[in-house]
Amino acid sequence: MKKKYLTYVGIIAVLILICMFIGILLTGIPFPFLPPTITMNSVTDANIDQNNMMILTGMTTLPLDSYIAIKVSASPQSVTGGNATGKTAVNGNSQIISGAGGSNRWNGFVDISQLQPADYTITLTTIAYTENFTMVESDPIATQHFTLGDENAGSGSIRKKTVIKKPFIRANAIDEKETGNRERITGITSLEPGTSLLWMTEEIGNETGSSLQSAQGITDVIPGTEGINRWSVVFDTAHMKPARYRIRITEDTGDKTQEITPEGGISAVSEFNLIPPAPGTKNTTGPLRTSSRFVTVDTLPDMRIHDIYLITGTTSLPPGEDLLVQVYPSSFKTDYDFTINPKNKTTEGGSFSGATGTVRIVNGSGSENLWSFELQTYLMDPSIYEVDVSNDKIDYQPRETIPGDVFSSKKFTLKG
Repeated sequence: MKKKYLTYVGIIAVLILICMFIGILLTGIPFPFLPPTITMNSVTDANIDQNNMMILTGMTTLPLDSYIAIKVSASPQSVTGGNATGKTAVNGNSQIISGAGGSNRWNGFVDISQLQPADYTITLTTIAYTENFTMVESDPIATQHFTLGDENAGSGSIRKKTVIKKPFIRANAIDEKETGNRERITGITSLEPGTSLLWMTEEIGNETGSSLQSAQGITDVIPGTEGINRWSVVFDTAHMKPARYRIRITEDTGDKTQEITPEGGISAVSEFNLIPPAPGTKNTTGPLRTSSRFVTVDTLPDMRIHDIYLITGTTSLPPGEDLLVQVYPSSFKTDYDFTINPKNKTTEGGSFSGATGTVRIVNGSGSENLWSFELQTYLMDPSIYEVDVSNDKIDYQPRETIPGDVFSSKKFTLKG
């Protein structure tokens, strides 16, 4: 009787396993009592991009509102002693993407630029939050090993890439100006402080060839922040007639025959309108007029997904204060609540593709101090985005925004 009972139990267990296998095979949906699974694709040199970001991918049965934590840590036995510098542990970011049949994809990235050569383990866990927002981390659910080598490492090791940044000059957008004033045009550049720049304004559409060069000169690059330096040009429009003008600015190569054109060098071009002064107003050629409190956003570069960009600007606010930077799709309404819910990494209106954070104002020159914000586009979707910068404050307890008194905004298209 006992043998028959055990045989019946065995048959029932086998039938249950067969049913589970067929169910998963046909529907792709795991049974509720099965633990979530995550797979991680192999990591090779091909996973390291131009910014020394390690791109990770895989499959998972986790739902879309789950969060996968990525940790990379070195084996203590492999860490080099002596003069070795660099980190031995970093964390990454990830997202889950909807897949067919309940089998979702995930991808993530880890910055390995500051890691020192060693043997490392990638560990994936899940993060959940209780009702009072207490974080609960799971045990490791997937791991993978790799060796980060130096220039002398043998085959099979992953090596960092030499990051190459293309030099640039950018001119900030120019508002409509009135003739008869001293005007200031600004911009940013990757060129070193002290570098000489040639600049020239010209009237657009002047077919007579007269007065084509309305103003020109030389200016020097001044220090900025985070490797983004600055330039400015001041000129008098008293001798310039109302028309549309173009300003060209390029690096001074020292060649006396050099022409200020966009071809053959690092340069920038911007256009603006000069209009007659309004009736009853008095033009001035005295000191430039400035607003007492302001914040600006510099001209943005062309942006693509899977890259890193530095957004910069100026402000009249003092060094040491913070600015709130929010990057979000332009399709969102202006009254959208950007405070992220830590339980599911979403905003009040839906999933969030963008970035938000506070930045510290640093010393600039004159009445302009500086700020910068690093934007990583690895987990962002192609779309039209808006960058908002303000001195708003966020009260995280009630998750409310306290409005400030300075604000600036710019739009950009993030390409795939």
